Amino acid sequence: MIRVHLCVVLMVTAFATVATAAPADPQSVRGTSGKIVSTSGKAVSPAPAKKGTADPNAIATEISRDPQQRAHVEAMLPRGMTLEQATAGFRNQWQFIAALNASQNHKIPFDKLHKALMVDGLSLGQAVQQLKGTSLTARLN
Repeated sequence: MIRVHLCVVLMVTAFATVATAAPADPQSVRGTSGKIVSTSGKAVSPAPAKKGTADPNAIATEISRDPQQRAHVEAMLPRGMTLEQATAGFRNQWQFIAALNASQNHKIPFDKLHKALMVDGLSLGQAVQQLKGTSLTARLN
């Protein structure tokens, strides 16, 4: 019985602390519409969030931390393409490495595969099929 009472007291205390906590930014609070408004009543627009992509340089930076990995990856890139250009648009390092390996394994130029993935919006499998000419739509055309 004492454990239950102690648990309830702790939960009530924690709830009271959270409920009375000040907003992180004292100059802005959520209005009744759910939008963030300043204490003066003007709407505040939050910074736009990037959807699904990391900063291209973040992936290049991660790869560059290991000189052996950087040298290996750069050797797989087309002439004239920098690591920063190659990683642009990929969500993470693993997606980039998968595309780079698929390019090598299927003998598809990486720049064409990169365009199919980033510009045309194809999945890796769709892009490989289309560029190799093995997709159903490629055979019909």
